[in-house]
Amino acid sequence: MRSTCCPLCSVSPTHTAKVPQNVDGVNAWRVLMGESSADVRDALPLDINKEIEFPDSGWRRAVVTKDGWKLIEQAVEGETLNYDGWYLPNGTDIRPPHNPTPGKFLFNIHKDPYEHTNLFQQQPEIVQKLRSLLDDFEKDYQNPQSNFVYPSSFPYFHDGVWHPFSPIL
Repeated sequence: MRSTCCPLCSVSPTHTAKVPQNVDGVNAWRVLMGESSADVRDALPLDINKEIEFPDSGWRRAVVTKDGWKLIEQAVEGETLNYDGWYLPNGTDIRPPHNPTPGKFLFNIHKDPYEHTNLFQQQPEIVQKLRSLLDDFEKDYQNPQSNFVYPSSFPYFHDGVWHPFSPIL
């Protein structure tokens, strides 16, 4: 977002302004304005979490590419965030098939949008390519803020307004 907005707010009044190198992101202004249909990204990180907190613990990372490949790698202790199947609109759950590679998933979401077929073992070249992408994304990784809900953040203590992430009154 910063890369798209920077040219709009910079010294240059046009969307062709050069974005400084230290600004994260890709300028998507020409695509948003319909002046270009070019893809601005080849891949998108879905999750890079090195420190999963309560009620689970562990880590997870995931990426999806424009050609439909989605890689998920995780080591999660606990039941809440573990990949555990599908839930139909009527509330019925479908258990996932046995996974010979626990914590490792590769799907082609163009051909298998419901992620029923794990291709992790059958597509080692794709796995390696996506791992490289994730490694590149992780170079700029910043630890996320704690999302622990502190009782002191409850609206009762702040004139009816939530103060999330406020550990003290």
